[in-house]
Amino acid sequence: GYEPDVEIPIVFTKIRPGEKLFEEILTDSEKPTKYEKIFIAKLNEINEEKLSLGLRKLAEACKEMERGKIIEILKELLPNYQPKSI
Repeated sequence: GYEPDVEIPIVFTKIRPGEKLFEEILTDSEKPTKYEKIFIAKLNEINEEKLSLGLRKLAEACKEMERGKIIEILKELLPNYQPKSI
């Protein structure tokens, strides 16, 4: 193999603008692994037709400014969606 600092130069840099030092766990569906800081994300798949129909319904509800209907549609499209009061 290669020898660090001999065949491969090691350069220490600082954090770049917008770069994060850690990632937050966003949902309870992310499962831990045997490694403390590594998690497995569960991807939610959605049927393309269902998504398209849902987005059309959402656009209509937005035009009508129907908050309750908007939340209902978002819950259908995003099972983990938790609305927060404004």
